[in-house]
Amino acid sequence: MRHHFALLLIVVILAGCSPKLTSSLITNYRPLPRNAEVLAVEQEYAVSDSAILLDRIAECDLILAREQARKVGGNLLRPVGDRIEVLRIEDDEFNTIREMLSVPAPHPDYGVIYLYRNAEDAGPVVNYDVHIGDTSVYRSSVNSYAEVKIEEEGEYEIWSKTEAKEVLPLSVSKGGDYYVRSSVSMGFMIGQPKLELVSPEQGRVEYWDVKSRVTSRIKPVKSDSQQNLSAPQWRISLQGGYSYRLGETASVNWMLQDYMEQLRHGFFYGADVTGYFMESMGAGVKFSGFGTKVSQEVTVEYDGGRQESALLSDNISIRYFGPMLSYRLISRDFHNSLIINTGVGYLGYTDKVVFIDPYTIKGSAVGYLLELGYDFRISDKVSLGLLVSSVSGVIKKYRTDASGVWRTVILEEYQRESLSHLDFSFGVRINL
Repeated sequence: MRHHFALLLIVVILAGCSPKLTSSLITNYRPLPRNAEVLAVEQEYAVSDSAILLDRIAECDLILAREQARKVGGNLLRPVGDRIEVLRIEDDEFNTIREMLSVPAPHPDYGVIYLYRNAEDAGPVVNYDVHIGDTSVYRSSVNSYAEVKIEEEGEYEIWSKTEAKEVLPLSVSKGGDYYVRSSVSMGFMIGQPKLELVSPEQGRVEYWDVKSRVTSRIKPVKSDSQQNLSAPQWRISLQGGYSYRLGETASVNWMLQDYMEQLRHGFFYGADVTGYFMESMGAGVKFSGFGTKVSQEVTVEYDGGRQESALLSDNISIRYFGPMLSYRLISRDFHNSLIINTGVGYLGYTDKVVFIDPYTIKGSAVGYLLELGYDFRISDKVSLGLLVSSVSGVIKKYRTDASGVWRTVILEEYQRESLSHLDFSFGVRINL
């Protein structure tokens, strides 16, 4: 009996079918788990007499067909006419088909390097590029794979780099199959890449296991002319939004409590430049600011009981400037990035006050920065981003020209003012 196997040919055969599911359930079986493996074979494959027909469905999408099969307890799909048969086969036959499906077809004119990373890898948050020579061919992340055809025989270097570089020399011959398992080993900060050449027998099993899990959501690896697989080395960010000052305000007359509360609310603006010396680690410089302006008519009472209306106004700006460290986690398709920034820098404070007469208060403090952002790529070079940031610091002294001459005022501990603020912003990112 001749058996012909092809994992995804079923999709081509059913390219014109209707997406609507139709059921002619024959036998009830307990549903399979959501991650249970469901095999697919060609129409010519002849199942054993022990196979049980569970359902016939019309479905163009192999992913949905597998989901339907699991619901009725099926573990094998076979096209028949314009329908897909859902079958239940015994473990021995299942393992035999699985093994034969995992054996690649002969390819005497070129060699194939199979790159993969399984779900058991200990470093799921660390992703990295895998290169053959000068070309990036694969993005290593948990449950991912790629097949690379090598048409010229010879010696090749497969390598990756995070905080350390891993190099795997490989001699490639036409017709050869080479299985390279990628993973992450312990490193000083973020983990180091690990590349291992495994035997074809072991590699086929592991590679098929990964491929069967993620075929439905992995995009084919494109050449460098089609897709830049390297993470951007530079990130320029511009943003603006809303800011809210934290910390306690000074004790004031109850009539000014609303006034002081309004001073908490303001606008936020910022810009930063970051260079990444590793895919997930970088350093940069940050500038940001908080601004608010509030005014109110108040009543001033002089000695002797005389009262007079006066304008009270505060125009406050708080500026942060300093270096920062950046941690970046990039999605496997390079479209989205999670960004975490921390830094310590200069925090400046200016309040232009008007109360009967105008005067200025200036101060400074050590500022502490913490940011969490998410970038959504809309083109090769441009992303849109959301950012939540916190800047904190406390003024211990200030300078004022309220008497017409600049003087310094040292604050007691209970008088010190917090410059901390929480910011919510939206902006544009330039990736280079």
